[in-house]
Amino acid sequence: IIFSLLLRMNAFLHPFLKLTQILLFVAVGFCPMAKSALFQADERSALEDLYKSLGGPSWVKNKDWLKNEPCSGWHGVKCMKGRIVGLRLVNNRLSGALPQSIGALTELRDLTLTGNRITGPLPSDMRHLKKL
Repeated sequence: IIFSLLLRMNAFLHPFLKLTQILLFVAVGFCPMAKSALFQADERSALEDLYKSLGGPSWVKNKDWLKNEPCSGWHGVKCMKGRIVGLRLVNNRLSGALPQSIGALTELRDLTLTGNRITGPLPSDMRHLKKL
């Protein structure tokens, strides 16, 4: 009985769910704030991946990383209008390979990681960093 009821509810709600998806798609497409929020989530995720893949807990300076938002004081992160435009982690004991997700930092203009032990090939998604 419960399964049958759920199927009927799904059939009834399906058009409304589809409409909600369409409205969300339109809102993201036309609303700069919605786009910005999506970019910020992707950028934060990319920085979290970077922190994990390059041994973040062992960095010399990792103050405020993974706390709050990246633009509110993460060491070495520079932002402009809520977007990450710079990443400077010089001589900071980074060790490992850059994650593919670094390609999500599409507004990045400065990437300075000298004096660390970065290994492996450059991620192919770095091709999205057209402003470097």
